[in-house]
Amino acid sequence: MDPRLAAALAALCLGAMPIPLKRGFKSGTSSTQLAVVVSLLVGPPLYVLMAPFGGGFHLEQLTPTAVGAFVVGGLMGTYLGRYLTYSAVRHLGAARAAAIKNCSPLVATLLAFVVLGENIGLERWLAIGAIVGGVLLIGREASAPGAESDPVGILYAIGGAVSFGLRPVILKAGFQEADLPLTAAMIGASTALLLYLVEMAARGRLGSISWRSPGLGWFAASGLLQALAFVPFNIAVAGGELSVVYPIMNSAPLATLALSRWLLREVERTTWLDVVAVLAIVVGVSVLAA
Repeated sequence: MDPRLAAALAALCLGAMPIPLKRGFKSGTSSTQLAVVVSLLVGPPLYVLMAPFGGGFHLEQLTPTAVGAFVVGGLMGTYLGRYLTYSAVRHLGAARAAAIKNCSPLVATLLAFVVLGENIGLERWLAIGAIVGGVLLIGREASAPGAESDPVGILYAIGGAVSFGLRPVILKAGFQEADLPLTAAMIGASTALLLYLVEMAARGRLGSISWRSPGLGWFAASGLLQALAFVPFNIAVAGGELSVVYPIMNSAPLATLALSRWLLREVERTTWLDVVAVLAIVVGVSVLAA
């Protein structure tokens, strides 16, 4: 599969993921813990079912370096990045936290230039800037009530951006040892699930999860989309230049915006800023995909 097409598929899945998640919370369930656990539980069984169609996991091709990269790369986004971003939202509010976190493509591109030696021209930098700017416009929303712009929250948000930006670079190092996107998804998802369950058990919160929640099915659907996204995500990282594929994958909010207006009808009208954001993302993706 062409890496740019894989990146676009990953963006579509990641963009659709919040829709059933919001449906789940609207069903009367307010437990973020349940949503996270269910979304993580979906991944490993899905990858086992996909393995026969994807040629298997080929564990014999794994090296210690590849395993370490897949573990750390998976945790960077699934666990650490999520934790830092949630913490930033608590301190700064959603809008300000997202504004910093959504700069992760710039972090990944800079690392691709410095660490991987990718040749990044002015045109590509401008395209990446257009995508990031469009994502920031789409993600604008009121900050959480009572949230303050304190230095700790800013550090959390920067940490989230760095974590998400480091993830594809680390995965890329693993794929240079073993080009196994499905195996990488399995290892990353399993490690994140195990670590999250251990953390919850240590805090005594496992028993507080209600498995009869009316939103359970919606959370599972959201987790399925997330798990599906990680396969083309890894294919894109393994076979493409990070400065091209990672910004394309981070255009996911464009799909979220379109699907929210169609399925959730949460927004009554389209503003001129929405139009500018969509055009910026489309132009940026078109340049990178050319």
